Amino acid sequence: MHIIQQFALRPFQSRSFIARYVVAIMSVLAVLVLRSFLHPVLGTRSQFIVFLLAVLVTAWYSGTMPALLALVLGAFIGNIFFDSPYFTLKLANTSDTIAILFYLLVGVVIIYLFEVVKRHEARLTDQITKQAAVENALRMSEERFRLATEALAGVIYDWDASTDVAYRSPGLFELLGYHAGEITNNRKWWQAQIHPDDFERVQQAHQKSIAQRAPIHSVEYRVRHKDGHYIWVWDNSRILYDATGQPIRLIGTTLSVDERKHLSEALAQTEERFRLAFENASDAMAISDQDGIVVAANQAYFQLYGYSAEEVVGHNYAIIYPEEERQQSLERYQKAFDDQHDLPFYDSVVRRKDGTERTVEARVGFVAPEGQRAYMLSVIRDLTERKQAEKEILVRYQLTADLAHAVTVEDVGRVTVEHLINYLDAIAGNLYVYHAGDNVIEMLYSKADMTADERALLLRFPADSSYPMGDVVKQHKPLLFSSFEDRIAAYPLTKQFSHEAPGALMVLPLVVASEVFGVISIMFSDSRTFTESEQVFISSLVFQCAQAIERARLADQARELAVMHERQRLARDLHDNVSQLLFSSSVISEMLPRLWDKQPEKASRLADQLNLMVRGAMAEMRTLLWELRPESIVQTQLSSLLTQLSYAVRARQETEISVTIRADSEFILPPDVQVGFYRIAQESVHNVVKHGHAAAISILMRQTDKYTALMVIDDGQGFDTKTVGAGFGLRNMQERAANIGAQFSIKSRMGKGTRMRLLWMTPTTSDTDQLEIENPDATPQA
Repeated sequence: MHIIQQFALRPFQSRSFIARYVVAIMSVLAVLVLRSFLHPVLGTRSQFIVFLLAVLVTAWYSGTMPALLALVLGAFIGNIFFDSPYFTLKLANTSDTIAILFYLLVGVVIIYLFEVVKRHEARLTDQITKQAAVENALRMSEERFRLATEALAGVIYDWDASTDVAYRSPGLFELLGYHAGEITNNRKWWQAQIHPDDFERVQQAHQKSIAQRAPIHSVEYRVRHKDGHYIWVWDNSRILYDATGQPIRLIGTTLSVDERKHLSEALAQTEERFRLAFENASDAMAISDQDGIVVAANQAYFQLYGYSAEEVVGHNYAIIYPEEERQQSLERYQKAFDDQHDLPFYDSVVRRKDGTERTVEARVGFVAPEGQRAYMLSVIRDLTERKQAEKEILVRYQLTADLAHAVTVEDVGRVTVEHLINYLDAIAGNLYVYHAGDNVIEMLYSKADMTADERALLLRFPADSSYPMGDVVKQHKPLLFSSFEDRIAAYPLTKQFSHEAPGALMVLPLVVASEVFGVISIMFSDSRTFTESEQVFISSLVFQCAQAIERARLADQARELAVMHERQRLARDLHDNVSQLLFSSSVISEMLPRLWDKQPEKASRLADQLNLMVRGAMAEMRTLLWELRPESIVQTQLSSLLTQLSYAVRARQETEISVTIRADSEFILPPDVQVGFYRIAQESVHNVVKHGHAAAISILMRQTDKYTALMVIDDGQGFDTKTVGAGFGLRNMQERAANIGAQFSIKSRMGKGTRMRLLWMTPTTSDTDQLEIENPDATPQA
């Protein structure tokens, strides 16, 4: 019925004003035609009532006013169409009038009833429409709630305090891993899942919110998963209270924050590690913003620059630079942010709060969220000690190198003073030698601008307490004066020396084997203090110089002693050899005139002997000259050297000695080879004379453009080369041969004599030539 009514009312509701009245007229005309067909049967009966059908239709389809029009038209037409006289109003007849009135009354009632029905239907339709809208909204709300609970990675809950019944959304199953039948819908079940360590805290937070009648309650805690592990959740709810302030309902959500919590803990641990690394780093570290304001710095930073945290944090970093460098540093700092380029490592000089300067190496990085540099992280390493160590190493290396070339004590003193002046940036220095026996101090070297009178006073003076040098040699301790006033106050006598700088003074003892043998004084143009490390290094330099001076003194003594020993040896050789030969020659020369006439044959033999003695004396003298002037050996041909050697031996011994030279064109060997050949020959002949007891010695030399060979052969007692170890002389010959790259060999048998062979190849000799030369047949034979 409702559907039919809706269908029937739809055309009516869609008609215009004219269309509704046209329906009324057409309905009346349709009934008129129908009544006309039925008139032969009905006659005049019901001529008005039948038009109620038109009123009914019109009232249904067109409304009240068109129905009233149809009612009136039906009365009019029924009165004039079906009763004679036709087409005239017949109201005089009482029955007709009653019929019309009855028709009109019934029609009005019908129209009224249809109006009532229409209004009721409209109200009903409106109610149905509103109810449908509410139902649709409810369905949409339920759908949204369902989708929200499904999409929410957590639980939506609603707890009724009066019944202790809690609704929890299906997200609970995914959150804790339970199934629907494994949970109880009350608050106690949920409280049982809370971690024991968090339970008391959660309860206290909940009670605090209720006590304060807070509408919102929020807390984080851990709940147990079905498999036994705990996860972190965030519980956020709205609390509803009754009139007495008691909670009656909790509606909220429980979301998993486990991953965020773990990330937060990891981040906190990372931040803690960074904080510890930042605060405990040995390098100074600071974080500053784009304007150069320091926002954080570690303890090493404050220690490096000598400032407190209050003086650094919140202030511009440029206070650590010397005044003249601050603007340049700020420009470089700002450019680093603007250019977006990485800065290389760089060294710079910064100033501490106390005014001292330090050399540092700076490395920087940037905190750049979204690619925009916001903060600079500076890592500063103090290089002062390293730079100082590098400087000290260089100074020590240069000093060692220069001391190695210093031969005399005066040279060592000069090198020592000049290096100390350069290293300490001093302006003057003196070196004195202390003579303990005379208790005087003597100036050895001076690099100071002083007058002749001052120099005369300082050349030699007593080692007493009038001068700081006297106290240094007596106490074996250095004296350090940071200013000119301190020095004058301690030693007023030094005021007369204008060459001494108006600044600091160092007086250092030169000590060897716990004995002071000298003093070094270093003068400065300005007042200054000396750090402990600086004093230690300077003391080590002075100790090194003292040792160098002592070595130079010992070397001078050794040279003097060597000269004395050489003189004694020459005197002994002259006495043992030349003097005896000359004395024997003198005796023979005195005897010759007397024997010449009486014993001519004996005189002739004595004359030959005299000639041999003179030649031997000359050979001995020439050998001694070669010992005094070794350069003469390398300038004389090897054959002449060997010949003079034979003359000297023949003059001293009764041994027969011969020299054989085979050379197409003799040439002088390289200096070291020449000396080696001569010394080996000299040592070999000496060994034969001293140990071999030979009657004859043969010296053979052969020289070509490919090699030089030397052999010394004797007929002495020989020795067993397998059982007799090499003595000092033999080892000396082997070492000399090895040093000049020559082949050395020696062959000997008991009672059969000895043969020494020395072979040196010319550097241009080929391998084939060497094989030929090494053939024994190619070497000289006895």
